[in-house]
Amino acid sequence: MNIPLFRPMFPSPKPLLDDAGFVHEVKWDGYRAMMYLIDHNNVEIRSRNGRLLNSKFPEVISTIGTISKRTMVLDGEIVAFGEKGTPEFSLLQHNKWKETGQVGYIVFDLLYLDGESLCQLPWHQRRAYLDELAADLTWLTLSPVFYQPRQAVLDAVKSLGLEGVVSKSEQSPYLPGEHSLYWRKTKYKRTADCVLVGYFELGISVRSLCLAQYRENGELVYIGKAGSGLGDTERNFIQKASRILNISSCPVINPPSDEDRIAWFQPQIVVEVEYLEFTPQFRLRHPVFCRFRWDKQPNQCVLGGE
Repeated sequence: MNIPLFRPMFPSPKPLLDDAGFVHEVKWDGYRAMMYLIDHNNVEIRSRNGRLLNSKFPEVISTIGTISKRTMVLDGEIVAFGEKGTPEFSLLQHNKWKETGQVGYIVFDLLYLDGESLCQLPWHQRRAYLDELAADLTWLTLSPVFYQPRQAVLDAVKSLGLEGVVSKSEQSPYLPGEHSLYWRKTKYKRTADCVLVGYFELGISVRSLCLAQYRENGELVYIGKAGSGLGDTERNFIQKASRILNISSCPVINPPSDEDRIAWFQPQIVVEVEYLEFTPQFRLRHPVFCRFRWDKQPNQCVLGGE
């Protein structure tokens, strides 16, 4: 391939305090991918690390109709949509979307066009080129751009159950491989109250918490583990609590395969966690410990509830 390989540009998590000069896009929850359109018969989709993804997502390739004779490199996200029409990252794992959802490629930047790199151009010029291309290429799905205040966009994203917002300076060049302040990301994270049913041991230390919620019939269902967010104070408390609450039998109906590394608890403590997604397989995606909830009873932690 004569077109150079590009590494994607990444947003900084540093908070955006002033919206002036910034536009906002949805933060799509999928696989970041670069699409190389070389000619009518040569289309390549590559991961952020350059790995070829054509065989993994042939359906994305098949949606591309007439490419035209123009060569280009697009930056975007491969997204799987669930039954409600919203992105569900869990569907991308093990090709589950083939059974329960649809997959598509959402484009948000243009890096290369007709033999010339566009990376040095400001974002608003690259976007103008993208808008022109989308008018001719019906298969090209662009990520919507919002010019309202960031908080208003974030509120709308939250109401739709999407992951968050990426804010971009209209003057931003494209900086391959860099995490830049020209782009900022703001994630909307859901919270859930969970029953603490044990912890994974790391030697004599607490590695992560085992979380569960109750079904309506009273069964406890294991929904994942959270290690991020735990400080020394919380880990020490859990170790001390284990002297009182430790039990030998597993309290959940679906213990994980590595349950031999778990010190099980009586289900008496409630914790609050942040998470990105509650998967159809009843697992919390990226849970992070927030706090103990001494004001809540374990039986108030209902499966799938927030």
